[in-house]
Amino acid sequence: MRIDPEIAALRADPAAQRRAQNAMDHTVQDWKSLPELTPILQQFARYAAGDALEALSDLRALVSSAGAARSFIDTWSCRHVAGLRDEPLAQIPYRYSYSAGYGSMQLLAEHGATLSIAMYEQLAEPAEPTSAIFSDREQHEIVVAGQGEGLFSRLDPATGALRSDRSTVSEGASFHFDCNREMRQWISVEGRLVLLQLSRTPEQANPTRELRLSDGALLMQSDGDKRVSQSSMALAVLGALGRSDAVPAMQRLAASGPAHLRWEAVRQMIALDAFSGIAALDRIAADESDELAAPAAQLAQQLRAQYPTLRKGEAA
Repeated sequence: MRIDPEIAALRADPAAQRRAQNAMDHTVQDWKSLPELTPILQQFARYAAGDALEALSDLRALVSSAGAARSFIDTWSCRHVAGLRDEPLAQIPYRYSYSAGYGSMQLLAEHGATLSIAMYEQLAEPAEPTSAIFSDREQHEIVVAGQGEGLFSRLDPATGALRSDRSTVSEGASFHFDCNREMRQWISVEGRLVLLQLSRTPEQANPTRELRLSDGALLMQSDGDKRVSQSSMALAVLGALGRSDAVPAMQRLAASGPAHLRWEAVRQMIALDAFSGIAALDRIAADESDELAAPAAQLAQQLRAQYPTLRKGEAA
């Protein structure tokens, strides 16, 4: 692997590394200290704390006025490009991601709120969306540059009906989504599409759902709480590995917590240790106030009917 001589020299010089990073840290602080940024930072903190966007005029302007959004991004980029010009090997201290056709950089983040620049690139063979993902967050965005065709999907919470419409949007278009029931996907873009995005996710978020566009069928559901999602993933992995030693931990998860996580714990227990799984179902079914009581009783009955040996374990 070839390593650029300048990078090799920087790796061998800790003092130069600190100098470069200190210079970039000063660039970030200088940007945040600009007088015109003060009200935006203050209002972003209030937004992160739960204030309505409608009450925060400067922050609201960033995602509703193309001129305000461009001015904000121009100031940010000019300051940071100048910093990189002085220290080309410094790292910009912002969370970012890039994959084919999409890139983003998080400029501000506090609690569950973020302000980001997002960029979509033209793809030679763009994939036609077949599903839509709805998550518990609000999102406000404005097109700063470019043009693209979007697929806008809306879910009727009362009937579960899913409707999708195509629309071509260009610079200056702004959108405000309740992502529990509204979302958009970009089908195609001309060259590049750049957006400024403001979003907020509650601390206790509802599950994220992926629905099939053709009929609204639920394809996948994951918990909005990262810790619960991690537990769900751990259950799946332990079950796939046949780790029967994890049954005691699964019993604890089945006793309390979100219903879908408890049900997954029981499901994995049944596969690893059928008698422990049946016992967990019986405990759940015995509590009539438990939302899982009825399905637990039904499943226990079905399993005992299908596998008579499970009935023998009742006396054990």
